[in-house]
Amino acid sequence: MIEIEVEGDGVMVIRAPKEDVTALVATYAERQVTAEVHVLTARSPGGREHRSYALLNLSLNEAVDE
Repeated sequence: MIEIEVEGDGVMVIRAPKEDVTALVATYAERQVTAEVHVLTARSPGGREHRSYALLNLSLNEAVDE
């Protein structure tokens, strides 16, 4: 699991392949990124909702000087 802080939404816990987590943290920790995630929403008959997130892609948001 990795945690991604989303501006205005708090922290999302996202599933990622175990063997990828160390490299992801080393590359992207404390940096602005764009994350592509699959969101699964489960709803109970009583109206409760639970979301789970699976990481599809992660890329750096690096500003390019013009």
